[in-house]
Amino acid sequence: MTYKEDRNPEEQNNTETSNAQMIDKAIYERMATEYTEQINSLQDKYARLFADIENMKRRAIEEQRAASERIEKKIFLDLLPVIDNFERAMQTINTSGMQQSGFNLIYGLFQKFLKQHDIREIETSDMFDPELHEAISQVSDEQKESGSIVQVFEKGYYLHNKVLRHAKVSVVG
Repeated sequence: MTYKEDRNPEEQNNTETSNAQMIDKAIYERMATEYTEQINSLQDKYARLFADIENMKRRAIEEQRAASERIEKKIFLDLLPVIDNFERAMQTINTSGMQQSGFNLIYGLFQKFLKQHDIREIETSDMFDPELHEAISQVSDEQKESGSIVQVFEKGYYLHNKVLRHAKVSVVG
């Protein structure tokens, strides 16, 4: 009689069930570990993809804002010579009061337009500032301090507190 035969059938059944449970438990633990690793990997991928999407959104918004600013600046830079020439025409006009008032009306509309778009003139009554002014000529004047602005050839403008165009001036040298 062998060892297996010595045991009763119920005891043999319990041993086989116990062995099967141990095998099932080992398989379960291995599968649980694998699934946990897969879940962690997928969560990491999800977090990275979410961060990438948020960065793409932020970059797209920034690029759109920058493009909008470039377009706005270009449009206003193209408009400024029209205003300059209009101001020159107003200075030289020697016609009837009706035409003069028409010029004043149009000029007032230009000024309102500039104000609505946060465009302001750069002050040129003080000393030369290379951040705000562009010196296109230099003159001698014993009565004024060196670096004083003597004449403004072309007004400078700010757009949203940034220099849109430097004022072109003549300074005492």
